Amino acid sequence: MPGHHDRGVRRRPAIVAISGVAMLASLAGACLATSRAIEPGTADGPLPPPPPSGPTAPAVGRPRSFTVVATGDIAPAAAAAPGAPGAPGGRLDYRRPLRPFLTLIGGADLAICHLATPLPPTSSPAAAELAGLGYDTCSTASDHALAAGADGVTRTLEGLDRAGLRHTGTARGAAEAAAPAIVNVKGVRVAQLSYAADPARSRPHRTQPWLANRMDPRRIVAAARRAKRAGARVVIVSLHWGREHRRAATPAQIALARRLLAAEDVDLIVGHGAGVVQPFGRAVGGKYVAYGLGHLLTAPRGGADATADETGAGPGNGAGAHNEGIVARFTFTRGGGGWRVTRVEYVPTYADPGPPPRVLELTTELADPRLTAARRAFLANVLGRTSRTVRGRGVVPILTGARPGPIDGVIPSHGRPGN
Repeated sequence: MPGHHDRGVRRRPAIVAISGVAMLASLAGACLATSRAIEPGTADGPLPPPPPSGPTAPAVGRPRSFTVVATGDIAPAAAAAPGAPGAPGGRLDYRRPLRPFLTLIGGADLAICHLATPLPPTSSPAAAELAGLGYDTCSTASDHALAAGADGVTRTLEGLDRAGLRHTGTARGAAEAAAPAIVNVKGVRVAQLSYAADPARSRPHRTQPWLANRMDPRRIVAAARRAKRAGARVVIVSLHWGREHRRAATPAQIALARRLLAAEDVDLIVGHGAGVVQPFGRAVGGKYVAYGLGHLLTAPRGGADATADETGAGPGNGAGAHNEGIVARFTFTRGGGGWRVTRVEYVPTYADPGPPPRVLELTTELADPRLTAARRAFLANVLGRTSRTVRGRGVVPILTGARPGPIDGVIPSHGRPGN
């Protein structure tokens, strides 16, 4: 159960349980803002060390800003399978295939992962690997959250607890389900909530509804309100939603996002579930939704699958897009008595089936002069497709590399909010 916890010298957050419930369905979003690009990154050199463990130093003064990094789906069971990323020689190692992203994830003030599936039976090594990447907390509500039944939920949460990772979205009991996490980020209390459009279709969920949070806009808004009353200054909602392999946000997603962002107590929505990258949107008041971050660490698909589209007629929109994703980075800035997102960035990713299997950071990969013309054209196509998708609803987040430079600008507040 989420509890007060400190971990990591660099900025490991403390998390306290508060009241807030979760469940049932409806869906979707809002839109807009502008900004510009490009901060190329590099992934050269040795692997950075894992984030250190130990008590968090107390915050000094009041921070003016903090960063939140959110990544695409992680399916630990698939990632740990023989021949998949993270299993060289049959040994779990998530850091090597995700090498380009260690600085980005580990350097965030708050790093959020999304577990699309339960942890495998040997959950402790998998959870420890996730913690070693630099994550602080994971959303666990998904359409596969109950794939291993109640035992899978318990195993997953116990593994995360042992690794010192916080979690929200699934629970071992009603009390835990009513306790979303509040994280101390540089002295700012940030709440995370997690819900799925359809986490169940199973007997365990019918008899134990607390096992996985099912989306219900009224419950989400009520939980966000309770989090704010308990001291949270920012509420981030993780939603597992959307139509599989559909890059465009569905009308249901747009409607739900619009409704949630209109609520005073919801500050940011981070989406997963379609298995592909989806757009960013912006609502009135400068609140953002990332409709879908695609996949980060799952078993990549290769061959003809990597070039099929939704209709079977063109490159990379359907099954092949399973390999594509983005890492989103949001900067929250204090002003006017509250906190709001002032900078939105994205780092495009591609799960290369190899050998060896690895997750590419596309801006860095395309800077490699050793690429063949065919390889360069393929990766440029993936990057272009991803960038067009994330801007598909009018928001223009900053394209950056996995090692972004210092925060030196903000997103103008003008645009066509509400689209």
